Amino acid sequence: MKRPKTLARGALLVFVNAIVFALLLLILEGAAAYFLVLKEVVKSQFVAEHRHTTYDPELGWVNEPNLYIPNMYKPGGYLRINAQGFRNNEDFSERIPPGKKRIICCGDSFTLGYGVDNDHTWCELLRSHDRELETVNMGQGGYGLGQMYLWYRRDAAALEHDLLIVAVITEDFSRMMENSFFGYAKPRFDIEDGRLVLRNVPVPRRGYFIPWFNVAYAESRRRLNTFHLIDWIAHKTGIRPYWSASASSNSTPEKRRRLIYMLLGEMKRLSDERSSRMVLVYLPQLGELSPHGPPDLAKVTARAAEQTGIVFVNLLSEFRKLPYDRAAELFIKEGELRYTGAGGHFNEEGNRVVADLLWQALKEQRLLDARGRIADAR
Repeated sequence: MKRPKTLARGALLVFVNAIVFALLLLILEGAAAYFLVLKEVVKSQFVAEHRHTTYDPELGWVNEPNLYIPNMYKPGGYLRINAQGFRNNEDFSERIPPGKKRIICCGDSFTLGYGVDNDHTWCELLRSHDRELETVNMGQGGYGLGQMYLWYRRDAAALEHDLLIVAVITEDFSRMMENSFFGYAKPRFDIEDGRLVLRNVPVPRRGYFIPWFNVAYAESRRRLNTFHLIDWIAHKTGIRPYWSASASSNSTPEKRRRLIYMLLGEMKRLSDERSSRMVLVYLPQLGELSPHGPPDLAKVTARAAEQTGIVFVNLLSEFRKLPYDRAAELFIKEGELRYTGAGGHFNEEGNRVVADLLWQALKEQRLLDARGRIADAR
């Protein structure tokens, strides 16, 4: 009679040991994951934008005027900001000089030219197609569509221009509904009684006090399930840490669609008031080029552009025509630059391809005159 009890105790002991062993494995796996994340954070510098931007109560962050960093991204990969806060090597007069045409390029880090020097951003490379061109680079890392609109409204108001190019990626439409980017607070738009309402302004400054934590949290949130659990608890309880990017529980796809329509409509209105044509460009991200890549918002954006009278150029579809291996060669590889989030931006060749494709699209959309130059909008 003792033998069954002995067997039962043995089985229980094996079961308990198996549970303990499994828990130890989970703990070790978790510790290893935390160690790897910590290693990456230590290796990484701050987000690149921290080196060339300063706090702005209306926009969150803006370029520091009159700044020159000779080796911003790599040896020789310089970044220069002019006196007006734009990524250009020269300042611009309020009026367009005689014999010149002027384009303003609005966008995020893909327009700024993250990872390349001033001479190799796609906005600057447009000038290689027309010597009469002046191109104003109003790209800024981490900006969403809302910040692009606010910056254009405020700092381009005094600049006469013939063409406004607004270049977006899919993520820009999520950013416009979020309170922060990598821990840096930002303004966001909401809709109230059918009207655009600006929230989170003046923008809190606290993210600039602890830049290391911003990177650590962003990397941890991306890689560790623990932080996904924290975000889930915060969402359920309604208690959100200040670094959380999430805006509100009613940030639905329908609200996002309406915000896209309304913000593009406002930019078009400002462009019209300034006697400028507006072009909306949808830029590709590397992850969207694979057959099983994440969904994009190109169709929604195209419909919004059509209904608001904006010329739409879909460069995502153009990149998808390339063999994947060829397209991948146009982007900065992970680990090629030390900054957090550097991988996946256009390299020099990628910027050149964007500039060439965009110039060709401007021709097809009849925004150029018979000489292949920007047509007069006035």
